[in-house]
Amino acid sequence: MTNRFVQRILAYNPARIVLDCRPNLRRLFLTSILHLPDAHKFSAGPYTEAGHVDVVLSTGSLAGRFGANADNLGQYVPYLRAPDPAPRAAPGHLRIGIVWRGSPWLGANRVRSIPLETFTQLMFPDPNITWISLQENNHTAEECALLAPFNTILALGQDWDFAQTANIVASCDLVISVDTSIAHLAGALGVPVWLLNRATSEWRWGWKQSTSPWYPTMRIFNQETPLAWYPVVQEAKRALERAIGR
Repeated sequence: MTNRFVQRILAYNPARIVLDCRPNLRRLFLTSILHLPDAHKFSAGPYTEAGHVDVVLSTGSLAGRFGANADNLGQYVPYLRAPDPAPRAAPGHLRIGIVWRGSPWLGANRVRSIPLETFTQLMFPDPNITWISLQENNHTAEECALLAPFNTILALGQDWDFAQTANIVASCDLVISVDTSIAHLAGALGVPVWLLNRATSEWRWGWKQSTSPWYPTMRIFNQETPLAWYPVVQEAKRALERAIGR
């Protein structure tokens, strides 16, 4: 969210701006604003350790402060930049990133994540498709076995950050994801992303919407019954087959 409104903040001519964010976001955020004339004013780290600050703003409040709404949010996209994007696929070949589960530490993870044996039903072996797992590289042996028939690349190392992840996502032709940070990252980079959304949804996605004002490149596939993922996966598979003319 912050990077959508950086230029609006700079219009106030601050002496410096401290981006207080998680360590694994710092490199991506700072890279994304390097093109701005006042990029030298930015640093990243806890603002409580930065000495005196005059104003503290929650990133979640910036949309309201700057009058963002469903009609104008799209103008800010893309608002993140990958530092060093991986090479794009050759003509006629597709790179598709996949995410089937979120962090187990989130309370809603059980209802937003899809069992991999169900998720893989939207996948198919194809010499013209490279499937790329965008999960943190902690795949179980069972997951590796389920992904093996599709020659899936396990792209992220153990010491990943969002800059590294953005480099991979930016090289994808499509990302198919449950409701996790990767769906937001793909949307913020302007990469086509299909969100497989849980039945209870979440405030950012509205109620039974198929598109999102936050990310113009997003398409949403909505679950109708909690934990019933098979119809959602089949809908996404049919859409994918139509998209690639299979």
